[in-house]
Amino acid sequence: MDARNPPRHLIAELMAQLRLPINDRAIRRAGARAEWCARRDVPPEMDDIFAEISSI
Repeated sequence: MDARNPPRHLIAELMAQLRLPINDRAIRRAGARAEWCARRDVPPEMDDIFAEISSI
């Protein structure tokens, strides 16, 4: 096996394990996950909560 040209099955196996965002759905999920991680420690805005309650 040449280190510069690994077999295709090894590349496919690596891609499957990495779960890289390689299609539109995966890219949207990765963006949503990144946004959630950025905001998970920020408390919710009370105005948003009260607006949701008042519209019920």
